Amino acid sequence: GVKTYTIVVKVLDTPGPPVNLAVKETSKDYAVISWDPPLIDGGSPVKNYIVEKRDAERKAWATVSIDCPKTTFRIQNLEEGKFYFFRVLAENEHGIGEPCETH
Repeated sequence: GVKTYTIVVKVLDTPGPPVNLAVKETSKDYAVISWDPPLIDGGSPVKNYIVEKRDAERKAWATVSIDCPKTTFRIQNLEEGKFYFFRVLAENEHGIGEPCETH
């Protein structure tokens, strides 16, 4: 005889990168960014987002928030006349996923 089994595999992983990251508003000392949740949540809901900024003249990223609950964030204390890049990473119970960056 032949026995057939159906196995459901659920992959649990860190989330994919957030999508559609954009700068929505800027002022001389702040910027408002927004994004959409990752297309892949890794089998677990996104708990929060990590927001980082980088001065265009530097290589290192600086963490702005490690517990942003929404898909929008106001980044304060920017220096007038400087160029910045921003990136956002999603976090679920399995860890922190890949970043999405502004260019």
